[in-house]
Amino acid sequence: MKAQSPDPRYARLLSSDSGTWRETRTRPELSAGTAPTRQNRGYRLLRPRKSGLDWFHQNANKPYTGSFTNKSNMANGVNMAEIDSQLADDCIHLGRFRLCHLLLMNDRNFPWYILVPDRIDIREIYQLASDDRQQLMDESCLLSEFLMREFVGEKLNVAALGNQVPQLHLHHIVRYENDPAWPTPIWGKQASIPYTDEALAEIRSLFALAGLAGFETHLDG
Repeated sequence: MKAQSPDPRYARLLSSDSGTWRETRTRPELSAGTAPTRQNRGYRLLRPRKSGLDWFHQNANKPYTGSFTNKSNMANGVNMAEIDSQLADDCIHLGRFRLCHLLLMNDRNFPWYILVPDRIDIREIYQLASDDRQQLMDESCLLSEFLMREFVGEKLNVAALGNQVPQLHLHHIVRYENDPAWPTPIWGKQASIPYTDEALAEIRSLFALAGLAGFETHLDG
């Protein structure tokens, strides 16, 4: 990998539930489809530090008052709520939180994850019941903090567009100043690169070991 000159904007701290990470060397130039991590971007653990994730962990076992739909189908061998066919075709099902399914867009150009609330006939966030709206925000914040910590992004794009897919879903896309579409939106800027079996196994393992509050991982048999 070719090293770039040091960028002072990267001399910053990142919080996690296990410690604080600081960049200690120059950024490498990553090849297309390589997801940045703490290791290949030159971070090291400095000291223990509490994170906003602690709040979610402390509240993980509190009862949830929402109701789940009984409608289900099978997509890639996974018993899922009704998921729009385009989402099912374009994404990989990683698991679910108490309200939302977690999907991975099958495109290695970007760390791109999608929350899909397990509710039928919902297109907009305001159409959710108040408890569901709060639960969606909690799960989105939990996922957002985890993604930015693990993939060491400069910016996180969070969006509920739904112009082509009517089912409510919330995109979470980690962005970098040297990614293929920066600083514009990612749509239509780069041909997708599907995940290899090895890369997908690493992502599944990452979420399985993360201990995210209320998250249940789906592992292929």
